[in-house]
Amino acid sequence: MTAGGDAGDKAPGRDKLGLNLPADLIEAARDAAWWCRISLAELGESALRREIARLAKREGHDGGAFPRRKANLRPGRRSG
Repeated sequence: MTAGGDAGDKAPGRDKLGLNLPADLIEAARDAAWWCRISLAELGESALRREIARLAKREGHDGGAFPRRKANLRPGRRSG
């Protein structure tokens, strides 16, 4: 079960992620999604995948995946 409801409520292999973002960024995302005829989920997934690949390359993983984290993240706090 996830915070969003029963496990049966989500598509296989997918989960929900809640983010608190600046209002202007949310509005820009809604505008872009509307004009490009894509969902906010598609926009967010694409943006996250690109940024994770960029960060992995910057950290010396040559655009590959990061190693698995050693512990869960603490909600609302930066690690390190």
